[in-house]
Amino acid sequence: MFDWMTFHGLAVELATREDVAAHRSAVSRAYYAAFHAALTHAERRGASLPKVEKHAALWQWFDPPQPIPGRTRLETRIGKNGRRLRASASVSKQLAESMQLAQSLLVDLDELGGMPRPR
Repeated sequence: MFDWMTFHGLAVELATREDVAAHRSAVSRAYYAAFHAALTHAERRGASLPKVEKHAALWQWFDPPQPIPGRTRLETRIGKNGRRLRASASVSKQLAESMQLAQSLLVDLDELGGMPRPR
């Protein structure tokens, strides 16, 4: 099983470089680390996500338009921050903000026990 957290480590490393290509790659890697940690948590909670538009569906699962009984504030925050990170990853202009969002998501997901662990 691939350890998606290696993407986060690579993102941190790339963020220290000076070139735009490294920064864009850093944001993308940070997003995918957070996305897969969130996906692991959602699937453990029984989420069934569509194959099409899976990214949008995942963040909506965490923060649905209508409140869902049993959804925690932490999960709602993960959904909101996931959407923000996804939007910033597509623009890749706000490196510091994107990296901070990814780190916040990973900390929150770790608190939920949703961090994927290598086997």
